[in-house]
Amino acid sequence: METEKISVINLLAKNDENIIKNGLLKLKGVIDVIVKPEKFEVEVTYENMKRVKIINRLFSLGYFEDK
Repeated sequence: METEKISVINLLAKNDENIIKNGLLKLKGVIDVIVKPEKFEVEVTYENMKRVKIINRLFSLGYFEDK
């Protein structure tokens, strides 16, 4: 099991939390999602998957990683 903290651009409203959490939890292998809008951060706990799959799902939801 791994936990990844991902900085996200354009994380603004409470609704964003729900969209991100629900969207990522649909991925097979994602165990938990914690969204921290005040830090523009998404913390994802997952297993048996690659990080790029999480980044791609965030992108498809309209949220971009801040590198």
